[in-house]
Amino acid sequence: MSQPPIVWPGLPTVVEPLVRRHAEDAAFYWTQLDGGSQATGLSAQRLAHFERLLEAHLEGLRIAGGEGARLTQEGLTRWRKPGEAFAASVSAVSLASGTAACDAALEPLLPAIRRAPEMLLRGLISALAWTDLARVEPWLRASLAAEDDVVRVAALRASALHGLPIPQWDEQAAHPSSHVRAAACRAAGEQHLAQLGALHVDVDLQVRAESVLAFARLVPENARGTVQASQAASLLWRCVIDQIKVTEASTGWYRLQSRRRLDRWLHQLAWLAPLGHPGIPQLLAQLPPRLALSFVLYHGDAKYMPFVINAMGRPDAARWAMWVWCCLTGVSSQTEGLTLPDASPDLDAALSDVQQDADRGLPLPNPSAVANHSASRISTVDGQRLLMGRAVQATHLRELLDPAADQPQALRFVAAHALSQLHPAYAVNLRASPSRQSAHLARMGIKLEFS
Repeated sequence: MSQPPIVWPGLPTVVEPLVRRHAEDAAFYWTQLDGGSQATGLSAQRLAHFERLLEAHLEGLRIAGGEGARLTQEGLTRWRKPGEAFAASVSAVSLASGTAACDAALEPLLPAIRRAPEMLLRGLISALAWTDLARVEPWLRASLAAEDDVVRVAALRASALHGLPIPQWDEQAAHPSSHVRAAACRAAGEQHLAQLGALHVDVDLQVRAESVLAFARLVPENARGTVQASQAASLLWRCVIDQIKVTEASTGWYRLQSRRRLDRWLHQLAWLAPLGHPGIPQLLAQLPPRLALSFVLYHGDAKYMPFVINAMGRPDAARWAMWVWCCLTGVSSQTEGLTLPDASPDLDAALSDVQQDADRGLPLPNPSAVANHSASRISTVDGQRLLMGRAVQATHLRELLDPAADQPQALRFVAAHALSQLHPAYAVNLRASPSRQSAHLARMGIKLEFS
């Protein structure tokens, strides 16, 4: 009597715990990359490794198809963080082809994003910018006329990051939603330079600031330092002071988002304000210490080295001041013996900027030793800004941005910002996908493989 054939149970096409791990890790690594401007302890090579891991997890989600989309959506619903919004949006868009399919794929995610756009929209925008343009371009173009403000803002911001021109820009700039108007300013092209002035007096603070930033970005290189540019700096200064008040009145995640916006405006103001401007000491006195130090770093005027050294005596800013001093001078504080012994970590301490500085490994400075160091007497040469002990020039910035130099990511953000101001055509987006970063760096002759 013959034996019946052995019937093996069907194997699952998708291993749910593995796909869930892809979703969680993709959100985690994107969050690390998104916070790169504060990553003082993460080197370029380490961040590149994170980018490779992120791409690997995103590929896992794409292969998982509908199951990946379902699990990432569950993660977004549960955790409600921008990293989860990024992973869910990438997974959803990877299933879609064409405008209608993209709409259908993203629709399940939009209720959560609409409930907290100031928190989650960043993840959606980043996902659209990471996705291949050929896949999302039809949806972006159609969504520029969407009635949903969240969708329209996402389309405006992602279109700008992809370098797409914005049709009907005047309509976007006159939109009833201040968020749409602000996004339109960030997406403004050179043809809209003359029209941005009308938004300088907008009732919304964000729109006013973004219109000034767009105007300053679009002013021709040979017109920098003119009366128009000085007026832009003055307008942005007022917006910064108002945003400080908004930030101080905010709490929790809203404070973090408000602070992120304030940091970006300050970095821009640091370049709009010419070296030696008589109003800078007044601005530094108005700013909270950490923000004032960041301004000095992006501004790059060695004249304010005493200000940085004095801040080392403040418990709430000492470590950050040491970091700024090292970035300006190019001197290693630890190898030069400029630090003090650290106290034992307080594991029960509340999370704060000071605690985060310690967690990132920033050393505690010895102010008197720093003040006596020869690098503290460095001076600005020929009106040029200073970074890592050298005048800020394209070749110097290229060296700092080259991943082979393995500089801290936070320092590379300073260099990338400086390069975007000196040579806008060579701007490098350190939050972009690996392929786009490679293309940006290749323009400067830097060959980089993320595989």
